[in-house]
Amino acid sequence: MIQALLVGICSFALYMATLCPGLAWGGGDSAKFAIWVHTLHLGYGLCDHPLYIVAAKLFSSCLPSNLSLTYKLNIFSAVCASLTLTILCRLASISTDSLTAGITAASAFMVSHTFWMHAVLTEVYTLHTLLLTAMLYALCRWHKSPHDRWLLAASFLFGLGISNHALIVLCLPGCVFFVAGQWVRRKRTLSVRLLLLISFWCLFGASLIEALVLKECFHHGSLEQCKTVFASIFGSGVITELRPSISKTFLTIGYLGYQFPIIGIILGVIGIHSMVFKLRDAYPLMLVTLLGIYILFPICYKVRDHYQFAISAYLCFALCIAFGIKALYQRFMSSPVGPLLSPWILICSIVMLPCFVYYGTAAVCDRWNIDIAQARSIPYRNNNWYFLWPPKNGDNSASRYAQETLAIVESNALIVGDYTPIMVLRYYQLVEGKRPDVMTAIGMVGEQLRIIRENLCSRPVYVATIETKPSLIGTNMYLSYQHLDDFMITAAPPVFKISLKTNSSF
Repeated sequence: MIQALLVGICSFALYMATLCPGLAWGGGDSAKFAIWVHTLHLGYGLCDHPLYIVAAKLFSSCLPSNLSLTYKLNIFSAVCASLTLTILCRLASISTDSLTAGITAASAFMVSHTFWMHAVLTEVYTLHTLLLTAMLYALCRWHKSPHDRWLLAASFLFGLGISNHALIVLCLPGCVFFVAGQWVRRKRTLSVRLLLLISFWCLFGASLIEALVLKECFHHGSLEQCKTVFASIFGSGVITELRPSISKTFLTIGYLGYQFPIIGIILGVIGIHSMVFKLRDAYPLMLVTLLGIYILFPICYKVRDHYQFAISAYLCFALCIAFGIKALYQRFMSSPVGPLLSPWILICSIVMLPCFVYYGTAAVCDRWNIDIAQARSIPYRNNNWYFLWPPKNGDNSASRYAQETLAIVESNALIVGDYTPIMVLRYYQLVEGKRPDVMTAIGMVGEQLRIIRENLCSRPVYVATIETKPSLIGTNMYLSYQHLDDFMITAAPPVFKISLKTNSSF
């Protein structure tokens, strides 16, 4: 247990050293979540994450008032990430009966790209991994002991996870088969009392989102409206959008390789082979099942930033690494290769190699203008370093953009743009109280052009960003010079002022 706590402390030190100093771009979500925490916005939909809002509000209120809200929320992400790693280390150690495997698996996940990146900015995913890891730990303890209290604890944590992020629902098939298989193996009958207790603790864990749903149903009153509410919770729209993609399959495999380069991938593959063909134990097989489900979801889900939805798969793969280390030690420890498998060499290698890969990839791409991320253009943000190098301790690009924009635009101005830059501006308006006279508008290209035309004669109009990448212009999300060909564009860094051309028909 002490070793697991040390892993958590070391990871917290790493994340605090690389923490974003304020507001991060975060695709616009970091700003949105900060606004929601500030206003205590509690919704019940797939994208509302009410548990995160409540927990982050309580956490931020306990920190000194002289710290910015975004910095407090970044710390909250780091705390959740460190607790995740503490439990992960303990879980991997117990499930493999190897402390070395536990520390190495936690260390690998600690520096995995997506997890590290989300641990240093405002996002909901480290709270999700914390609850998922705690649930898997409870199931592991139940697997190794006859006490049903661990099963009830897992049920509670599952319900709690639903109030934070719907991703935890994807673990349900694997967990249900695991629990059912355990009952058959133990030759026990699933009593009505235990089934009721499992249901109670699951519902109790999800009580926050249940209360929000009931409030909304009572507010609407009609059965049809209630059906709409439940559809938004369970994401019926998401299910219809699931389509397997060959390109996303290769991208997801590439992302996995980027999280755990070379050594991690080799150990994980060895671990999967051992878990499926050698151990043939219910708990490792459940972990492999969860890994498969969590990898398939981002492959099939039609969304641009699908890599972050694979964070649960990376957690499961880290546990596979633990089983890979165990298999490796069992086979080679007594051989001449044994000395090379020193725990310290293994841990240092699995921590340092990803850091070199991240830094080297970002540096090479930046030096030779290689656009791997294919991300949209935003003032002051270097896409290669922002997306390929997890640390954010030197990143103030979002804050700089918002502060300079709100300082330069005229009184009663309108700023039109897509979600990411406009949410950053709104954070400074709604939370920091900057320039409440400025109006902002979000929309797709057609909507943005309509708003520009309607307001151009009555107030100063600015465009938040102008996209120049041909591959992104056709997405109908970002304004380009071609879209604005009917208007006069004047650069007013970091934004663009829009005015009518001479003899314009508008």
